[in-house]
Amino acid sequence: MSASVTPYSYNFALILVLPTWFFIVSLITLVMLQALLPFYLILLVILKPFGVHGLWHKPEHQYVLSTAFLRYLWLLILFINLSAMAAKVGVITSDTPLLGPSYTAASQGFFKSNEEDDPARAAAVDASYHALQQEIQRNTNSFRSAQKRLLAEFIYNNEADSRSRCAHPDEARIIEINDFEILTVTPVVIDESEQQKMKEQGSVPIPYQFRSSDQGVRFIENTFSW
Repeated sequence: MSASVTPYSYNFALILVLPTWFFIVSLITLVMLQALLPFYLILLVILKPFGVHGLWHKPEHQYVLSTAFLRYLWLLILFINLSAMAAKVGVITSDTPLLGPSYTAASQGFFKSNEEDDPARAAAVDASYHALQQEIQRNTNSFRSAQKRLLAEFIYNNEADSRSRCAHPDEARIIEINDFEILTVTPVVIDESEQQKMKEQGSVPIPYQFRSSDQGVRFIENTFSW
């Protein structure tokens, strides 16, 4: 569906994902700095015998090499902590570019159990790993589904038209895609058992059903995604 059909919803979707992308861009910047800083340290060591004690620094700056090394360590610690936090709250997933290994490391607790350890201890460690993975998966589902619910509510309340010329159910609202196709947005009631199941999975219920219709006769259900 073209963005011109629902311009306000597309803008709202961008607003929803902007904080996530700001955070991801910050982490990717840390990754790039972590990759470049070792070469900078090696260059400083090579140039030190020639009397060059620092590059891109003011002449009065002292301890350039040690300062750069400390910055490298602090950036590494900051990257590890931010990656773990982002993975646990669902901001990054295994499919996130350049940050997928961070998600995998966080889901495994950064350590793996040793088969030669005490069996009881290994079982307890494995149980904690599984609990951590389930928590991360629930947080990821909750984060994504919460964004989708906000977008669905915005489309229904602000973008869809309740007084369309096209035939539609009384409780539904309509978005006219073109002269031959419409999108109906219908509120649905989610039963308690389904809500409980979704809660266990960490998903937020989306009480709207999106269907596209061709000439108002044949209805085909579409997956709601963005």
